[in-house]
Amino acid sequence: MRDERSRSGGFTLLELMVGIAVLAVTLGIAIPSYADMMRRNRVTTHTNQLVAAFAVARSEAVKRGAPIAVCSSDATQSECAESEDWSNGWIACTDEGAVAGLCESGETIVQRWSAPAEDQVRIVTTAVEFVRYRADGRTQQPGGTSAVFIVRPTRCHVGDARSVTVTATGRAASTPTACP
Repeated sequence: MRDERSRSGGFTLLELMVGIAVLAVTLGIAIPSYADMMRRNRVTTHTNQLVAAFAVARSEAVKRGAPIAVCSSDATQSECAESEDWSNGWIACTDEGAVAGLCESGETIVQRWSAPAEDQVRIVTTAVEFVRYRADGRTQQPGGTSAVFIVRPTRCHVGDARSVTVTATGRAASTPTACP
């Protein structure tokens, strides 16, 4: 009788090379798609935070029966920056002081939103330092115009940017937009 020995259950060199080639092709396709998804998710997150800030401010203005402002914050997030640069984040505060849209001493900060990482997301405005809500939930913008914000990744591709528009009625809405 012949002694039959069982073969070891390993891979041949050819099978291993084919497996590595398939893995390399799969990763070559998946990694760029994953990076695109992450970039879009960051933009969506910051867009939602901005829309939420306006919803909170509008709700608080109606609830308190007093004006509430959302403004770009300074680096410490303790007061308004009086700037169109929203890169340090933004704050919502009561706005009953002498200067509209400016969190002055004695006014309460309702909520703070941290800044997006500069290397990931930028918020571009069209000359907007603050959005002020009256007690009836409507906005009180200089010139009665809508406030427009563009949230975009640092390296913007087609379909990546979002526009947040706050209308005179106080409603904040987000829509896809072209990269500025």
